Amino acid sequence: MPTGFVQLNGASTYSAIVFTCDKSAQGITCTVEVSGELIDFLSGPAHTTEVSRVSGTDNKETVIVRDNIPMSISARRFIRLKVTK
Repeated sequence: MPTGFVQLNGASTYSAIVFTCDKSAQGITCTVEVSGELIDFLSGPAHTTEVSRVSGTDNKETVIVRDNIPMSISARRFIRLKVTK
């Protein structure tokens, strides 16, 4: 289950999400998307940053991704995990 949290990076705070992926799941794509108004969601390096990806011994990865816009710049930001097959 993905979990949202606030990540501190230097003097700025960002919306972030942590989730676990099963590396053996074929054809599954996990994409983190962000939005300022819950209508248009954006993804990719221009909008999000992968903070870490840690592989476990059980063929799973724990991934942390954050928004690229600091919370101090935009009071309303939303982050979600889109899973597609």
